[in-house]
Amino acid sequence: RVEPAVAAALARGVRSVGVLPFFFGPSAAVTRYIPERLGVLVGGKPGGELRVAAPLVRSDRSGDDRLPEALADRGRATRRVRGGAGGPVVLVDHGSPQSAVAEVRDQVAARLAHVLGEPVWPCSMESREGPEYGFNRPLLAGRLSRAAGDSGPGVVARGVIGTGRPAGPG
Repeated sequence: RVEPAVAAALARGVRSVGVLPFFFGPSAAVTRYIPERLGVLVGGKPGGELRVAAPLVRSDRSGDDRLPEALADRGRATRRVRGGAGGPVVLVDHGSPQSAVAEVRDQVAARLAHVLGEPVWPCSMESREGPEYGFNRPLLAGRLSRAAGDSGPGVVARGVIGTGRPAGPG
């Protein structure tokens, strides 16, 4: 994974390490894990420098529609393949213990709704238990069960890039 790759690069004499995380929002991996773990490795070398780029979506770029445009293009293509049915559009993320990640999901859903000119329903695949994790709800399974009565087959827009780690046990 990333730590052994960075350690090997440092052993070859690399001193400056840049990380470009493919995360939509400020997950703990981007804000804590990577800076802490890699910072120890890189900081232990003379002249070592670690730079971690911002996540793909930042609240200070709320008018940036590149990601919503890409999601809209995929959604339109999916609808064309399915005969143009106009069911609901659902934007789903993994679910996270960080409310800031859900805020990014909701921000992207709002921008996607603007681009498409129709409602977009944000949800998460999973969540930890408890009301303090309510920002992950509704969950995808619940949203899809409600979608059955909507006006046709829906489109699930993936607000995820990779498989990720689950939001909690099970």
